[in-house]
Amino acid sequence: MVIFDLSCPQNHRFEGWFSNREEFLRQLEKGLIQCPLCGSSQIAEKLSAPKVHVERRTARLDKEKRRERQLAILTARPAAPPDQATGSQSDEPAPPPGESSPQTPSHAEEMTTIRTLSRAIQEILDRHFEDVGSHFYDEAIAIHLGEANPRNLKGTASPQEEEELTELGVPFGKIRLPRFDD
Repeated sequence: MVIFDLSCPQNHRFEGWFSNREEFLRQLEKGLIQCPLCGSSQIAEKLSAPKVHVERRTARLDKEKRRERQLAILTARPAAPPDQATGSQSDEPAPPPGESSPQTPSHAEEMTTIRTLSRAIQEILDRHFEDVGSHFYDEAIAIHLGEANPRNLKGTASPQEEEELTELGVPFGKIRLPRFDD
């Protein structure tokens, strides 16, 4: 799998993922590569940073360190505010589970944040991806084989279809968003 930085005449920059350079050139020559923003098929390859492969053990350790750092950030409690009378730090214990203190967001505030972020992600998906529903597998393979115009897709696939897409080298990702009853 190779990834190229590409752009159109309107200077929209985007990535293209291909099985190899020859496949990129073949699709470019046939006009199969289009800008996802304006649809132009006049595409130019841009300079891109080389990709560096690291030893698996190092990558795994880096991933573990990132997780530890993220967990530390998520579980860290801000210091108690200075006591207004003395200017010293408060020695009061943390509130019991289910109650919030001025330093920690309440459950309602956390849910509001989650809803806001989920809606923003959903809006991006709705605006920039074609919903093909249960035809995702067929459409993704058609694009991969050059039988359909490349475009961003969203839809559903069975676990067996996902496994076949992976085996065929069709790039895809899964995003699970929470559903809210409002």
